[in-house]
Amino acid sequence: MFEISHEYIELGAKLLLATFLSGLVGLEREFHGRAAGLRTHIMVCLGSTIIMASSQTVQSLYVPQGVDSVFRIDPWRIAAGIVTGIGFIGGGTILKSNDLIRGLTTATCVWFIAAIGIIVGLGLYIPAIMGTIIGLFVLIGLDPVGRIIPSVKYSKISIVSDLKSADLIEEKCLNILKEYPITIQNTSICADIKENRRTLELYIRSRKMKDKHKIIKKILKVEKVQSVVW
Repeated sequence: MFEISHEYIELGAKLLLATFLSGLVGLEREFHGRAAGLRTHIMVCLGSTIIMASSQTVQSLYVPQGVDSVFRIDPWRIAAGIVTGIGFIGGGTILKSNDLIRGLTTATCVWFIAAIGIIVGLGLYIPAIMGTIIGLFVLIGLDPVGRIIPSVKYSKISIVSDLKSADLIEEKCLNILKEYPITIQNTSICADIKENRRTLELYIRSRKMKDKHKIIKKILKVEKVQSVVW
């Protein structure tokens, strides 16, 4: 007959705790509409827990055979393999569109929840709970703080203008930008003789720029400027 041993009860407790802790983090990501949400975080944490718990069981079976045994079970190597494998999943959550990068926080959450699964699998319940609480505080509690801090933003301004008056237009546009806390890091020019058009691209750095629409309107008022894209 199938007997429910102490090991099975302990494994069940580990899986339930892993599901609960990873579900908390997954709900936070699901609330923000991220691709790696509730189910992804739970599955990652459960997988890590199962691998670590099974490695401990296998190790306990072969340790009594002595140092001369050909079997060597090292849970920490298994943990390193989990962390390496999770890197591929985390990389898949990062999206880059032009200058916008999204998914870095979700990628770190997947990596973090794998670590939670590892320590749950090792039976370190209190550190797992404490780590989850701290992680949730970082995600939820520090989010308003991050919005308040005036962080540096990197942007690109594309100004399309008449080719013949391009130099004068460029000078006027640069003078407009100098009125604001903007640092021009680099510039590039693309000229089209057939269309009598030149595109000036300005790579800028600013901090909490609130006057973006006002700047665009000023540039558009410059004579023979056709369009502005920020």
